[in-house]
Amino acid sequence: MPNITTFNIKAHYIYLPVFIIIGSAKHLEFDAILDTGAPMTEFSDAALHYAGFLDKVKNDVTIKSGLQTQKYSTVILSQINICGHEINLTS
Repeated sequence: MPNITTFNIKAHYIYLPVFIIIGSAKHLEFDAILDTGAPMTEFSDAALHYAGFLDKVKNDVTIKSGLQTQKYSTVILSQINICGHEINLTS
């Protein structure tokens, strides 16, 4: 049986819960907006700071609108689970 995740097609945004687990000590949760047309996933400075990936938010960097990854390069995740589909990125 396939995994099916339903969304409200009348809503302007599709919100997904994001869970970050680092070891057994850190478990965070926040909502993210799913951009179905985006070629990659990007998180805001505030989300990266909240999750502990940034010590502070950098405000003195000039970037193109909406492209936070120009500031920090790339974070590689070992495993993700999206809408019930687990993707292991370590192999």
